[in-house]
Amino acid sequence: MTPMSLVEPRGRYLSFAEREEIALDRAAGLGVREIARRLGR
Repeated sequence: MTPMSLVEPRGRYLSFAEREEIALDRAAGLGVREIARRLGR
């Protein structure tokens, strides 16, 4: 089994923290454009 890298992904991939932030924002009723703006993407 290949070991998992603990380096934060960059560029087109989302980090675990960003995924959590998106889930919380969606649960709060925010739209995808607002979430992207908050994440700077």
